[in-house]
Amino acid sequence: MPRRFTLTLTLALTALAAAGAGAQIAAAAPAKFFPADPVDGPSADIVKLSDVDVARDGSGAMAYLKREGGVAHVFVSRLVNGVWQPPERIDVNTAVDAADPVVGASDGGRLVIAYVAGGQLFTVVRPGGTNAWPAPIAGPAPAATPDVDMSINGVAYLVWAGGGDVHAARLERNGTSFTALPAPLDIDPAATAGDGNGRPKIAIAADGIATVAWGESGHVYARRLFELRLSTAPQRLDVDSFENVAGGTADLPDLDSEDDSSFGWVVFRESFTDGRDRVLARRLRGSLFDDPVDVGPAGEGAAAPRIDLNGRGQGLVGSQGSAFAPFADSLQLDVFSPVVTLGGPSAFASQPQPAVAEGGDGVVAWMEGASADTAIVKARAFDNGKTGVDATLSNRDLGPVDPDGGFDAASNRAGDIVVAFVQGSGDQRRIVSGTYDRAPGAFVGTSHQKWRNTPQPKLSWGASFELWGPAKYTVTVDGATVGETTETGLTPAQPIADGEHKWQVVATDRRGQVTRAKSRILKIDAQAPALTLSTSGTRRAGETIAFTTTASDAAPVTASGMKSVALDFGDGTKVAAGSGKHVFERGTYTITATATDKAGNVTTVTKRLKIAKAKKK
Repeated sequence: MPRRFTLTLTLALTALAAAGAGAQIAAAAPAKFFPADPVDGPSADIVKLSDVDVARDGSGAMAYLKREGGVAHVFVSRLVNGVWQPPERIDVNTAVDAADPVVGASDGGRLVIAYVAGGQLFTVVRPGGTNAWPAPIAGPAPAATPDVDMSINGVAYLVWAGGGDVHAARLERNGTSFTALPAPLDIDPAATAGDGNGRPKIAIAADGIATVAWGESGHVYARRLFELRLSTAPQRLDVDSFENVAGGTADLPDLDSEDDSSFGWVVFRESFTDGRDRVLARRLRGSLFDDPVDVGPAGEGAAAPRIDLNGRGQGLVGSQGSAFAPFADSLQLDVFSPVVTLGGPSAFASQPQPAVAEGGDGVVAWMEGASADTAIVKARAFDNGKTGVDATLSNRDLGPVDPDGGFDAASNRAGDIVVAFVQGSGDQRRIVSGTYDRAPGAFVGTSHQKWRNTPQPKLSWGASFELWGPAKYTVTVDGATVGETTETGLTPAQPIADGEHKWQVVATDRRGQVTRAKSRILKIDAQAPALTLSTSGTRRAGETIAFTTTASDAAPVTASGMKSVALDFGDGTKVAAGSGKHVFERGTYTITATATDKAGNVTTVTKRLKIAKAKKK
């Protein structure tokens, strides 16, 4: 049976230093859209995709519902090195329908799943590096519409609606169970909060402080959470009037936070007396919110607001118009760009889903079609506010997209983005994931370009930045492949001929995208120089004997050239020259001449001399 929901308090603080480390990114490489690949199915038992989250390091997971024995259960597929892993059922030992599974991901593969079964909240925390899912922990009841977010440091907050109130719980960075906050978050205990389109949403910053937004009595409120404490200054976000038009009810809040919890944005829908619904955005600055800005389409009603921010506050907002047409806004330097139209009217909700990387580039995906039978998923790339190319992410071979089957997108820090949804009908239903995938990052060879004296030298290079890897490196010499590896160095299997060559490394990712390092010079001279030693003079003590060497680099092709010739007279006297004169005492000596070329090849020649006693005068 599931363990009981833990109400213990731990006070470990998150480390801001890790926030900076997690934000490091490499220069952006080119990226391409890739159509959806199946994650689960085909099966008539696939019910609905619910949530996707990707950590900055590229690990992550998706949660969805699938029937077993006629009962809807929670399944999770983990994202490892850019590949969705085989589905795993999470809600073990339960025999009632599950609902609303949500997932939070942090670096190192740390994951948290929350869901509702039989009106009761359950959580599962999977530490990074483990090979199995722990048993679910049973939480409070009644519970509905949970939402969870995990910081880059592994701290998480969970919110849910229950009994007409909004509740929250916190997970410490090394914890395995949530601790519930002692009091509800909502403003008026007598009012109904968090129901329907007022469902709560939460975002957590790198410092472990969270912000929650929810609907209550026709208004949208936001409140910050500090460990297990509630802010004493909750904020009402909807307005009494906007641009001289009186406001009405508000709902559908969504939010995200920068790494610094003092800054973030909340978007929501508000009705106005002119008959229009507007999507408004308000920026959190410290403990207060700035005045609202309209981030929906101009001149028509708007709905379905979604926002995604990176740690520096760059972001994208998606919304849909009165005829379900999708729209997007880009957020740069705390200012929204003019609204961009993504597609035309549709027969069903377009549900735009934004995802932004730490470099400021991102994607907004949406659904469109003249009917549910022709539904597709499309996406547009954005690069720091500049609109990019469009692509169709649904795979036409897998049937139409299910507009009611769930839809979500998420990015790692490099700008690799997954967009998940359901395709097919009947027994051909599948959970699928399209991708916006960056090519491997730029890199350079690091091996020196001086002469070498080995025909099989180890060639080295810096790592190509690739979160969904590892990248495969192919090494060529003069255009011919000499080896492949996933390491950052390789020794050719076959000798390389003497002479000057060009070598290059090509990094290839799992999608076949390539990035080429700049070619470098490889100089091989494995042949030792030629050397002769000659002497002249009388071999008697006290007489002068002359020594002469002749040295040359003997390679038949371009060689490194001579570096030095030295003489050792065998009596402790040495000269760094190819010729010299020396006077010996009586005895036997071994004369050694050494020639060294610029590649480090050495040739040694010896001559044995017997020195007679001096001639009597």
